[in-house]
Amino acid sequence: MAPAPYRDLAFPRELPDAYCDTKIVALVRDPEWVFLYWEIAESTRHRLGIPRGAHSRPMALRIYDVTGVHFDGLNAHSFYDVEVNDLAASWYLRGPESERGYVIDLGVYDEAGLFRVIARSNAVNVP
Repeated sequence: MAPAPYRDLAFPRELPDAYCDTKIVALVRDPEWVFLYWEIAESTRHRLGIPRGAHSRPMALRIYDVTGVHFDGLNAHSFYDVEVNDLAASWYLRGPESERGYVIDLGVYDEAGLFRVIARSNAVNVP
């Protein structure tokens, strides 16, 4: 008989609500969906002037098609934006074309309407 898994009930562990980091991570769910999650550190929010839920600047995900290229931020085949809620910390992205590679930026539009990158995701390949 195998021993029971070890559980130390005297020292319960809880995951923190935040890690004080600025990042975005992309995970392929299936050929039609990519799951994204992110965190924007308070220091980054302060530097960009986007306090959580207390600013009027639109936030968006910028989806780059980087199939077959070493992406440098400028050489994507194409890109499109999906606006997201500032209070969100994750998003299911539907519709990337299958058999393509993608990188996703989380960003905010400045007063002049220019997209300012907050964080860039890992590259993913949609099957």
